[in-house]
Amino acid sequence: IANSRFTLVLAMNSFHAFHNSERIIHEILEIDIPNQAEADAIRYYSYVNLADIYSHTDRVEDALLYLDKAKKLSESRSDLHMEYSYMMEIVRARCYFLQGDYGKSEEILQLLPDNLLENSTPFLNLYVSYQDILSKVLLENGKTDEALALSQTLVDYCSTHNYGNIQLEHLHAMTELCESKGIHTPQLDTYQHLIEELSPVLIRQRSEDMAIFMKYAYDSLLRSMITLIQIKELQDSSFIQVVLFLITAAIFFIALKRAKDKGRIDGLTGIYNRRHFDYVYEGFRINQLPFSIIILDVDNFKSCNDIYGHEFGDEVLVHVCSCAENCLPQSSHLFRY
Repeated sequence: IANSRFTLVLAMNSFHAFHNSERIIHEILEIDIPNQAEADAIRYYSYVNLADIYSHTDRVEDALLYLDKAKKLSESRSDLHMEYSYMMEIVRARCYFLQGDYGKSEEILQLLPDNLLENSTPFLNLYVSYQDILSKVLLENGKTDEALALSQTLVDYCSTHNYGNIQLEHLHAMTELCESKGIHTPQLDTYQHLIEELSPVLIRQRSEDMAIFMKYAYDSLLRSMITLIQIKELQDSSFIQVVLFLITAAIFFIALKRAKDKGRIDGLTGIYNRRHFDYVYEGFRINQLPFSIIILDVDNFKSCNDIYGHEFGDEVLVHVCSCAENCLPQSSHLFRY
């Protein structure tokens, strides 16, 4: 039961829904697990996740408290997942960074192994967390070139793996840190352009990403429920409530995505409609973001309709839009105005 709930916690952490994650973890800690080894493991993973949450929300003392609790449990166990011990050190380094002890933070991070990428998962990406905090620490310690090189590696990795939210937060943090230190490089100008490109794109993607995470969490819980039914141990009504919640939530997010798509997608061509153009345009205008508009017109289109019929004209429109989409970068939008 507790393991299944962790799927939801990690999904929420990915979207920085830390308040909900914290509440669910405390509920996990209240579950009565007869097997002592399993109970210890659940407490260990709970403590590490709580420490991670608190380090992201500037509750450093609470984070360090739960790191100490997790460390005490890990000292008596040799069968706990190694990636969580790495996560503990990354969180500890983040805490020292927040306290201004950049030397201690770098010392901890430099002791971690080089294979963090191999120990990463979609929900527990050690590589990203490590690169993010280390680049900030190096910058604070005056190692500007090394910090910016590491930062660029992370930005490229996030672009390749579609971690847009993490990438945007890192870009903001590094840009602000560099500005506070009077550091100006062409790389930071590129970062600023990326921020301007990513911001409107990510607003559109968040509901879709959340639906994917919720479906993943729901599938995990459903598999656990089936296993429990098979061994006739489904007795926790709260577990059933979690499953029902996830089913409802998954349906809600999928329905929300479809409803949004229906309102902003042109029914014929499959590209964005004029209504969504107005919405995106207003977003750029209100946030004072620079943008460009290219207006395309199909020459002699009326003649196509008159000579070959509207059905043929529709095919022309669909084909033109398809060609235009293939020519655009990922950060651009195509609308039927």
